[in-house]
Amino acid sequence: MNFRPAIGSMKFDGYRAIAIKSHIEVRLISRNRTNFSDDYPQLIQALKQLPAKSATLDGEIVALDKYGRPSLVGYTSIHIL
Repeated sequence: MNFRPAIGSMKFDGYRAIAIKSHIEVRLISRNRTNFSDDYPQLIQALKQLPAKSATLDGEIVALDKYGRPSLVGYTSIHIL
């Protein structure tokens, strides 16, 4: 048998978001087009530091506990990876 490695990602149960960077402007949009940039100012600032002039990132916003595990309590204290 010939086995191929699986490609996938861990499910973190965070908030699905699309980050859109265009020069110095960054927005966070939900999949139903709700803008929630104001809810995550630390994340917006980190995304502004990306070396790309423009980018679109699709992923999840996840709060992690001190051991790196997803934590619903942690959404009040965001750690940027």
